[in-house]
Amino acid sequence: MESEGFDWLTDPYLTVQSNLQYLEEIKRNGILNLLDLGTGSSRFPSELAKHIKDNFNLFCLDYVNECLQFQRSSIFPSDFLDTSYPLPRIMFFCGDAENLPFKGDTMNIIFDKGTTDSLLKDNIKGKNKQHSVLFEAFRLLCPNGKLLQFTE
Repeated sequence: MESEGFDWLTDPYLTVQSNLQYLEEIKRNGILNLLDLGTGSSRFPSELAKHIKDNFNLFCLDYVNECLQFQRSSIFPSDFLDTSYPLPRIMFFCGDAENLPFKGDTMNIIFDKGTTDSLLKDNIKGKNKQHSVLFEAFRLLCPNGKLLQFTE
């Protein structure tokens, strides 16, 4: 039995649909670099891959390796691939959002689906951690890049 993804804050299909026109517009300028910050077990990465289809790099980052294993298995089933489009580059990184392993000015869009919210639950270090994550996210954004946050 295949495990299901879980989305805390937003329906991944609706999230992708509401941003698809914007994504297609900026993709006309070249390859789109997208970061899913705290990818978790959301269905969001597979929805992005289904609808954007080509000319993009999707970087899925999570602190928990099991979440990345889940994403690898849910994004690449054989019935998902559409052979009429070049395979997008989808990469997985286990790491800390306070110290992102990417060069600055490289991401067109960073998606935060509650990652910074969850940091605030730590009453002692939460605000400092959130500040560090946001600083890192803005460091990665290229000129005119966007940080899209989905929050409670």
